[in-house]
Amino acid sequence: LAVACLKCPIPQKWIGSSVALGFDIGQMPKRGEEEMLRSKTIVSIFDWGRSELNTIEKNASMSADDQHDRRKYWRFYYGGILRLSWEVARAYYHRFCNVGGWDRVAFMLYDFDSMSDNDFMGKVDVTVERTKETTVQLELNQRLFRLASGVARTEWRCWKRVAKLTYSIEWEEYPKESRLVGAWRVKLVKASNLPREDLYMLKGSSDPLVEVVAYSDSFCFRQRSTTKVRTLNPSWSEVFELP
Repeated sequence: LAVACLKCPIPQKWIGSSVALGFDIGQMPKRGEEEMLRSKTIVSIFDWGRSELNTIEKNASMSADDQHDRRKYWRFYYGGILRLSWEVARAYYHRFCNVGGWDRVAFMLYDFDSMSDNDFMGKVDVTVERTKETTVQLELNQRLFRLASGVARTEWRCWKRVAKLTYSIEWEEYPKESRLVGAWRVKLVKASNLPREDLYMLKGSSDPLVEVVAYSDSFCFRQRSTTKVRTLNPSWSEVFELP
């Protein structure tokens, strides 16, 4: 798709168009099945919105302003396609090409905000090794302490309760014919006693989500949990795989 956009002879004005990527995860592919993998991958362009198809003849008859307008929006579109291609390649590289193994996992806790950037609440950094279900203390963002003491003194009571996160890690061996040896299965279980982020919205609660970030010397792979609405004691029980 990226190559086709770059080869297009005249600029298009595709506004509101979306791109969907799909693939089959019903079975684990075997080594050497590249063509099979390609046959089960789908790239779909849909939802054209206010887009229009520009031809060579139509573009030649346009005014200079209209041609400039098409070039501007075409740069937006194919720039987005190139960024998508880059992000897909980067995600694949960091997830499947780390033959040296993962060293650590960071659980990054955020409060979801639909109107602005998510608010960083705290984190905990753990070693990637077989770990039974364990509860650890979260290292909270110091900004929250300033918020609690400066904006709402009554919120100070919540800092006497220790914010914690529960997780487990296990190794799963894959079949010998698989393209991968195996994967670490990082389970995000729950969190408790989280700080109240939405003080200004008079909700007195938070909408927590967790970014699970695995890293080693040269690799970093990020995954995200679902968002739990209006709770200080969320429960996820979600598993993240690290091949």
